[in-house]
Amino acid sequence: MAVNQFIAPLSTVLGDGDEVAFIPQVAGG
Repeated sequence: MAVNQFIAPLSTVLGDGDEVAFIPQVAGG
């Protein structure tokens, strides 16, 4: 989950809906 923990704050900085929708895809593998 280290990757997700890195993307989560990153997507928050970007504030882009596409980035947020990408998080569950990474977490799901």
